[in-house]
Amino acid sequence: LYNTKTGSTYFCNSTKCTEILEALEEAGTEEVKGTDGSKKSKKSKIPKFKKKKKKKSKIPKFKNKGVVGFDLAGAEENFPAKDHREAFYMILNNNVNATIHAGEAFGPSSIHQAIHHCGAHRIGHGTRLKEDSDLMNYVNDHRITLETCLTSNWHTHSVRSLKQHPFRYYYDRGIRVTLNTDNRLISNTSLTKEFGLARDLFDFQLYDFREITI
Repeated sequence: LYNTKTGSTYFCNSTKCTEILEALEEAGTEEVKGTDGSKKSKKSKIPKFKKKKKKKSKIPKFKNKGVVGFDLAGAEENFPAKDHREAFYMILNNNVNATIHAGEAFGPSSIHQAIHHCGAHRIGHGTRLKEDSDLMNYVNDHRITLETCLTSNWHTHSVRSLKQHPFRYYYDRGIRVTLNTDNRLISNTSLTKEFGLARDLFDFQLYDFREITI
């Protein structure tokens, strides 16, 4: 996954990712005459993908052209983050920020892999981190942020109920947490709703929201 400054997210595999980003970079706009013959409007050009043999990844070249981070998401069980160590090695050595979804459907071992095998700067979800106190202390000491998704975690059965979500538990221990939607459509939520849940369920006040947001 590649996240850009415009908020777009691209799903790529090892052979097509560079081609997609290059085509998006090259795709611009072209001027055409209006129906009255005088006015001009613009229409987007359709990216044309070319088959190329890639000997070396060109992903780092997009760092200063909209790409702001590298994200690994998807099923955690049977698809360990450490299988992607080579990709993260390249990303980190080019000073690109990395996020990995872990500790949601699988236990804290997936968080351990994300941090120690892949060098993740942020953890998507991290719901089950509290099951490993030593790892939780490490996350806290190294200021690794947990991207909390209350509604989504409840829908995926990562927690038995919204009230039992460890969000407040992590916050009270000084762990860096943020509120997120994960998926607005499927979970039928928004950041406004997530902030409302934190207020109603965990008694979060304006000061608390400022702490986790800024």
